Amino acid sequence: MGLFGMGIKQILEEIKLYIEEENYEAAAEAADRISVNRLKTASEFNLLGKAYKKNGDYLQAKEMFEHSYAERCSRVTLLDLIDCCLETGELEEAEKWFDEYHRISPEDKATLYVYRYKIEKRKGREKRLLLTILEELKAVEYLEEYAYELAKVYHKLGMTEECMNECQDIILWFGAGATVERAKALLAYYKGEFSLEDIKSAGERYLARQQEEWGEESTEYAEDGPEEEPEEQPEQVELSAEEFSYEEPEEALWEAPVEEEGQELLEDTEMLPEIDLSGLGFPEQNKRDENELFEPFYELHPVANPKLARLLSEKKVSLLEEMKNFERIEQVHKQLVKSLELVLTDREKAYFVVTGEKKTGKTTFAFAWVRLLYRLGIVKYDRTATINAVQLNQINMEDYREQLTNCNLIIENAGGMTQDAIEGVLRFSKGRKGSICVILEDSTRSMNKFLRGREDLNGLFNNRIHLGKYGTKDLLGFAFDYIEKEDYGIDKMAAEVLSNKIDEIVRNYGDEERLLKTLDLAADAIARADRRNSEVLLGMAMEGRFREGNYLVIISEDVDN
Repeated sequence: MGLFGMGIKQILEEIKLYIEEENYEAAAEAADRISVNRLKTASEFNLLGKAYKKNGDYLQAKEMFEHSYAERCSRVTLLDLIDCCLETGELEEAEKWFDEYHRISPEDKATLYVYRYKIEKRKGREKRLLLTILEELKAVEYLEEYAYELAKVYHKLGMTEECMNECQDIILWFGAGATVERAKALLAYYKGEFSLEDIKSAGERYLARQQEEWGEESTEYAEDGPEEEPEEQPEQVELSAEEFSYEEPEEALWEAPVEEEGQELLEDTEMLPEIDLSGLGFPEQNKRDENELFEPFYELHPVANPKLARLLSEKKVSLLEEMKNFERIEQVHKQLVKSLELVLTDREKAYFVVTGEKKTGKTTFAFAWVRLLYRLGIVKYDRTATINAVQLNQINMEDYREQLTNCNLIIENAGGMTQDAIEGVLRFSKGRKGSICVILEDSTRSMNKFLRGREDLNGLFNNRIHLGKYGTKDLLGFAFDYIEKEDYGIDKMAAEVLSNKIDEIVRNYGDEERLLKTLDLAADAIARADRRNSEVLLGMAMEGRFREGNYLVIISEDVDN
């Protein structure tokens, strides 16, 4: 059946399929066959916007994203709008959407730096000013694409030592991939082994090898090697190994939006406009009727320890904001407080064991926990490296002593470490007491077996947090976090229906599937609420009343479907 003979839902499904298959031209052609006035929800507008954006039709994509944002004020849609405006050269409009994102998400410093860099780069700002943004971004969060951007800017400014150091960091943190291959090539260039043309094609060669070995298709990277010769040649350096990773692991509960590469650097001497990133906090919540909304988990567990309570107050840190639903679970809260009390007694005890079964969010918890310790001043650094025990067994930790001096470490599946790996971790950990956090993570059974009889490990890693099995109440809290993240609330009747459905999940699925099934349930409810609210939201958007009232609320019919 041709697309003209299909209903709108069938066409939308076709578009989804084309996008999954990376057939963006076909996706855009299918989108052309849908009249805009037939679309009613933010999700539908977003789907067409994605199809057009992926196909390079940025003006049409921008129109779809504008409709979507009028339907529902999504932060992700704002980033799509900025991207489209940059591609079409509408820089003033890009600034407008950037300011809107800054207004509603002032706490998202990494994204703010990324998009400030994109905008100023597109404007052709002077390289040293762009360098400042990239260096500040690295201090907040180390992102692979922008790490290589930083290396390129160092190269173009003739800062060879800084460029080499950045390439070594990229190889260390990201392990493997097209960007790592380019970083290796850039280092080899300084050693006289590679030409500039070799650097530009290094990523493509890597992707070609991957496709040949694994049959995977990819068009991930375009040529983006350095363009000018540096002023001087540095001394030769050895390439680091490729095992550590600095990225959100698969077990993380939610994914951050993927950034796309912008235009090449241009020359200019205009000054960089200042952006105010001070006083960062969570965006103001939409006004809602407290009598109708469900918010039982916002009643914080008390912190009885006066020293800890005073520290939290002085640092303006909320356990709930940092740890989210983990803090709401009473047994986890008790462990959090006990662990913090122990660390406050002895700052050298920031070495932890985190246990729990698969898909219980151990790694998400570990990242949040390290961030909390940093915000409280218990550890000195906010950078965290993750490595799996299988990879750790293949390297010598001593080779990374200098590079890992200013970073925390999470070891996944730690029960699988060999004796050599254990000794390396012990030397690494003991040498950095009082400045970093090291977390061993695994299932309870594997960790207990691993630690049995190991006095050296038990003496150092004597601060333990266990994530137990999640019941209906616990899973409801995770769903509530997800719903709030999407700028929605949920009324009491809908929460009761949601709780009943989660209870069914608990009865019918094993521990490893419950959390993901619950988050899928919440996502489906949000999609239905989008469709139900579409006409009301469009009218309010046209009147300029985006954030008034309690219209972003999930009701029972959104869940009971």
